[in-house]
Amino acid sequence: MLELDTLDLALLQELRCDSRLSLRDLGAKVGLSAPSVASRLKRLEEAGIILGYTVRLSPSQFALNFEALILITVPEVRRQDFVSFMQDCLCVGSCVRLTGEFSHQLQASFSDLRELSTFVQRLNSEFGPTRTSLVLEHEIAPRPVLNLRAIKAG
Repeated sequence: MLELDTLDLALLQELRCDSRLSLRDLGAKVGLSAPSVASRLKRLEEAGIILGYTVRLSPSQFALNFEALILITVPEVRRQDFVSFMQDCLCVGSCVRLTGEFSHQLQASFSDLRELSTFVQRLNSEFGPTRTSLVLEHEIAPRPVLNLRAIKAG
């Protein structure tokens, strides 16, 4: 595993806030020249630390006014069908497999409560029991996580 120094971590921190920063602007934020930033980013990409750059979309611009976290228990024999279904659902932002009472958690967005209800009813009838909660607010926006133990000491 590639050991990260404090400049690598600073670059990753800035990119996780805004992955569209120019090399020059990124360098100014962390105290490096644009060529140094480019070299470090290339090294981080080649090491598989940076897997890509992405964009966050505004659900409200697509009239998706309700976000829900849905827990579901899917029998193992239906898991692959369920995952395939989730991959095709444009309303599903994420789907993770869990340990414990429920097998999966979904994050999904809907234009209205009727749409959410229809989706949950379909999940219940085709895949298994669910428990649904509406998201009131994102206290911390979704972001990549960092492991501080991966930083080289010193």
